[in-house]
Amino acid sequence: MSTARRVVVVPGQSISHIIPMLEFAAICLDRGLAVTVVVPDPSLTAPAFRSTVCRYASRLPSLSVHSLPPPPAQQQPLDAASAPAHPFIRMQAASRSQAPGLRDFLRSLPAVHALVADMLDVVCAVDVAAEVGIPGHLFFSTGATTLSVFLGLPLFCSRSDRGLKDLGDAPVVFPGAPKMPASHLPDAVLDRGTDLYATSLDVFGRMAAASGILVNTFEALESSALEALRDGRCLPDRATPPVYCIGPLFAEAEKGEERHPCLPWLDAQPERSVVFLCFGSRYTVSQEQIGEMAKGLEVSGHRFLWCYARLLPSPQPPASRTRRCLFSPTGSWSGPRTGASW
Repeated sequence: MSTARRVVVVPGQSISHIIPMLEFAAICLDRGLAVTVVVPDPSLTAPAFRSTVCRYASRLPSLSVHSLPPPPAQQQPLDAASAPAHPFIRMQAASRSQAPGLRDFLRSLPAVHALVADMLDVVCAVDVAAEVGIPGHLFFSTGATTLSVFLGLPLFCSRSDRGLKDLGDAPVVFPGAPKMPASHLPDAVLDRGTDLYATSLDVFGRMAAASGILVNTFEALESSALEALRDGRCLPDRATPPVYCIGPLFAEAEKGEERHPCLPWLDAQPERSVVFLCFGSRYTVSQEQIGEMAKGLEVSGHRFLWCYARLLPSPQPPASRTRRCLFSPTGSWSGPRTGASW
């Protein structure tokens, strides 16, 4: 009896990254592959990350989970007191501190056919994979359009004598993405000369060294971005790694879990009749922007389903958000017809 080919998955710690990666692991298991999920030492992870891994390990008995040992003292990631302010820099430091443990674990396995790491973990997908001699892939959880922008940013910035912040709302164009104001690009790359700027562009620039990029999308959703990626327009100065559509991947409802009130309504609508709005859990919009989107929905006359993150009023911390789901049976905007906190 032949041994199943093994895939090692190194998920990101954001819930919006880890859930699609673990759903990908489930698909690999269904197709006869052996899957090992490698997680950082618990001291480097949040409770929500650990509970999500445990939930999937319980749901998927054949899933192997390996916890890396604590990094050596001299390689400990920066603590909150001494670390730079931005968590992205601390995340990269944590990834580097765990790299020796991951390398040793991979070498201890009889055979590994592929390593799949989170989209921002180029240390694992590029450096460690190259050291061990296995294909290292990135798992891009945010879509092909974002990937096209990230890949293009290093070259774009190197060709400009002005920082993106100086461009203000001037339009910028990246192959595969719609024209946008420069101010709408990630905050991390707006201020030239900062450690965050340098770290971010280094990560984006090294994504192209991966053996392949798996994207949580599908052809019909992002055909323009995928075409630009595959014909090399996003990276005119170097080869683009193969890009594979593997989406949509999302969490399945737990057994016995009560259905959200919007779902029976959505099931009853005609096909292709509902406008869906969802901007993820990490964005912040103003009341003015929410109002403009509401007006647009009203003018469109379409039924809509809108999931959004709303900042809680003072005295709650600025980062606090409540998730709401609004839907309109008629297409007219008069506040939520039905809403439930998530």
